[in-house]
Amino acid sequence: MNKTPLNDSYLGMKAIKKYGYFSSLVGIIEKSNGMTDYCLRFKHGYSTSISFLEDIELVEVERK
Repeated sequence: MNKTPLNDSYLGMKAIKKYGYFSSLVGIIEKSNGMTDYCLRFKHGYSTSISFLEDIELVEVERK
């Protein structure tokens, strides 16, 4: 199965991670300094790494 990698055009968008420990929480897509290029940062300060568009569900299409 081919997955679509995230790119900088998704930075700042709100998204929900589809599975895992932080699933169903809304976060902001940001650049990561960890093992992956992007992360989903939550308002309480935690973040989780994301790599592919299929791992998340976008909450809004436009950036604030």
